[in-house]
This record gives sequence, C-alpha cells and structure tokens, in this order.
Amino acid sequence: MIDPSHVPTAAHLLEFDGYVRDWQRILNLSDWRIERSGRRSKYLAEVVMDTEARLATYKVGKDFREPVTSKLLKATALHELLHIFLYDAINDPSEGNEHRPINVLEKILMEANL
Repeated sequence: MIDPSHVPTAAHLLEFDGYVRDWQRILNLSDWRIERSGRRSKYLAEVVMDTEARLATYKVGKDFREPVTSKLLKATALHELLHIFLYDAINDPSEGNEHRPINVLEKILMEANL
C-alpha cells in the first residue's frame, strides 16, 4: 500500500513546476521550452528531450517512496533540469558546448561560496 505522504498532490505539482522555472532561469536554459506532461512517471521524475525543437517534457512520479517535502521537490527538479543542462556537452562536446555548463556552474558555485 502506498503511504499517502509519499504521493505528490496537485499543490506539490505546482510547487515542482515553480522549481523547474527557477532552475531553468538559474541554469540559463531559456533556449529550451520546458513543459510538464499530464502523465505520471514510475520514477520521482523524468525528462524527455526533443533537441531539434529544444523542447523538454517532464513527468512527475506518482509515488516518491518517501514523504514529499519542498526540499525533495526542489532537488528533484534540479536533477531533471541538469539532464537538459548537460545534454549538449555530453552529446556534442565541441568547445562551445563544453564551456557553456562550465561557465554557468562557475558563476553559481562562486556566488554560493561568497
């Protein structure tokens, strides 16, 4: 039986969407259209990318297997956006694609450590 505290509610989904938008801005992914699918995932979340259209579609899980918290939602949203963030560097490690994530991470990490 699924523990009700492990099931994301409609309010959790809206909160997750907000974190996706926040991480999209922070990771400078404005060249991607990122949308939530109406379908649910068997994982915490998952993302599918159409690189030609620069469209990423994510699904949120129906059972998180642990209590749903803001911290878990935020971390899960970051995890999924990092798949998008690193896609070009992994699949086409040209000079520009390699340095794009490095430049963004450098900025984020330096600001976090000031």
